[in-house]
Amino acid sequence: MKTFLFCIFILFSSIVRGNDTIFGGDASNIFPMESTQIQMVKEKVGLCPTTDGFWKTEAVFWFKNLSDKTVDVQIGFPDWQMTEADDAGNEKTRWAILAFVSKVDGKKVQTEHKAVTGGDYQGAYLWRVSFKPHEEKKLESSYIFGGFQQSAMFGEALRKSAGAAKGNDWWQASPDTKAAKELEQSPFQKIIYILKTGKNWAGQIEDAEIVLELPPNQNPLTVSALPIGYIYANNKLTWHFKNFKPTQDIAVFLAAPFDKKIPIVVETPQQEHSWKNLAAKNNVDKFTLDIARNSPFAAQGRIFQREDLRKFFSAQSWYVPSVEKECAPRFSDYPVAEIFKGPLAAIDFKSAPKDSVLNPVQFKTRLTEGIKEGPNFAGHYTVISWGCGTSCQINAIVDGQTGKIITMNLETQLGVDFRKNSNLLVANPMDPSILNRQVGDKIIPVSYYKMGQNMLVTLCQPAQN
Repeated sequence: MKTFLFCIFILFSSIVRGNDTIFGGDASNIFPMESTQIQMVKEKVGLCPTTDGFWKTEAVFWFKNLSDKTVDVQIGFPDWQMTEADDAGNEKTRWAILAFVSKVDGKKVQTEHKAVTGGDYQGAYLWRVSFKPHEEKKLESSYIFGGFQQSAMFGEALRKSAGAAKGNDWWQASPDTKAAKELEQSPFQKIIYILKTGKNWAGQIEDAEIVLELPPNQNPLTVSALPIGYIYANNKLTWHFKNFKPTQDIAVFLAAPFDKKIPIVVETPQQEHSWKNLAAKNNVDKFTLDIARNSPFAAQGRIFQREDLRKFFSAQSWYVPSVEKECAPRFSDYPVAEIFKGPLAAIDFKSAPKDSVLNPVQFKTRLTEGIKEGPNFAGHYTVISWGCGTSCQINAIVDGQTGKIITMNLETQLGVDFRKNSNLLVANPMDPSILNRQVGDKIIPVSYYKMGQNMLVTLCQPAQN
């Protein structure tokens, strides 16, 4: 399937030939095909979804002729043909770029659409621009495109993408959860804005801003974007660049899960840790963080007091609010079938989850001494805790039967509560002796987890309002 490309290039030939290789390879935003004295001083691009599944693009470019001569260029915007089916299943072919409009210094210019052969494109919109010596001009383009969806798997495509950052596939921290399996094999939309060819302009691009508005109520857990360092706020992704020669393109992946009833949520502490690491690499706003943090509780039917959270989750196809689902599980609700009484296995210090921030070898003495106490949680696991500062505890869980380290990322402020004969673990439990649950400017909530298939799975938590 095709990906979305936003692309303009410059032809210095006054004649467009059908087999001209100038049309070959990947297209991009505006760029010269040979050396030039034209500098792209600034660019500002906005992309937003339409109500009928298409995308609208509005781009503004500021250029300057650095030479003492008049430079006349022909600008080409590549187009390609696509096949689509109507409601009756009848296929038809149409051009991909729709409603294309170009302006130079605020005045609409006439463009010519020509069919071409060779390369990745079958056509192009063409128009000419002349720059006097040292003249500056503003070029604008607007168009509609879209209707494509990738049939490949979301996770695999993301990892193969050039410049993919470690941890973009945050769900792989616990790959056996329902959400992880659904995301991994999900179809997706891939939106590409090619920046790299901008390096062909004279000098550096002094300022660039690329803003992509996401579809309404897009679950941030189904969004992945490159390069990292963008701003995720108000349901938009924004990249700012200053005085740069582009070396990497922008790519945005939007998963579209097959099963709309499976909650795409953070299900385990390992996934939560991986998601937080990814969010920390970008500038993610508080509301987006709140969505991710509250997603497992929405999956449990939690009704939120905050209007923005309630509105967002109500728009998710998998969300079923329920006043009957109280966040107060009991240890007796999660009994274990058997208590392990055999010999304890030696700790496998290489078995820590890949997202572990702490190196278990550095805590070898604590873990080795702790496991000697034998199972104290969920039949054959041992919870080992130690302090990490004021109002801070690290809680590791080790399987006494296999020696496997289940997690070292469960950090608490008010400790944990658990039982040998129960799969339930309570982080920051309610304690009548603790009258003040505030640490700094935050009220510490209770979190409930259950042990299942060698991983902690989030049960519920009072909504964080």
